[in-house]
Amino acid sequence: MDTNKTISVTVKLFGGFESPLFEVGQDPMIGIALELPKGARIKKVMALVGFEPCSALLCFVNGEMAGKYKRLQEGDVVSFFRPVAGG
Repeated sequence: MDTNKTISVTVKLFGGFESPLFEVGQDPMIGIALELPKGARIKKVMALVGFEPCSALLCFVNGEMAGKYKRLQEGDVVSFFRPVAGG
């Protein structure tokens, strides 16, 4: 891809999430690099990973909670977690 029109982000999955983007034996907690168009939002990553638009999940960008409409920047680390409750 043309690096003037794309960004590279790292995607990490926690809490047992799986995605066809990860090869067999790849650790989803270590993450994979994705090339995205500049201006891409978290919802684009969600679609690529295979999450439904209304999936119950928590998303963090660089360690801070973020919504699906947040625009991503070069080098961002996007992490998805299952929400948990306990007692």
